[in-house]
Amino acid sequence: KGEVEIRRASEVTSSDGHGLGKVDGFLVGDDDAITHFVLERGHLWGKREVTVPISAVANVYTDAVSLTLTKDEVGDLPSVPVHRGHG
Repeated sequence: KGEVEIRRASEVTSSDGHGLGKVDGFLVGDDDAITHFVLERGHLWGKREVTVPISAVANVYTDAVSLTLTKDEVGDLPSVPVHRGHG
């Protein structure tokens, strides 16, 4: 699609202009396509991981991602268990 790639440590901003944190990782579906990105832990919503669906991304810039969701909407997202490969 010629999209700009979402990078780790990109700043994530909600549609209402709040800095939500940084991209901390990705969840990949069965077809190796990224389905969600993970917000860094321990930010606005305590210590749970917040996983944001790629469909909620409005724009991707070189070191920043903006969402179509407000801060409150992101806080209401279901927390998807994140299984990261650690060896």
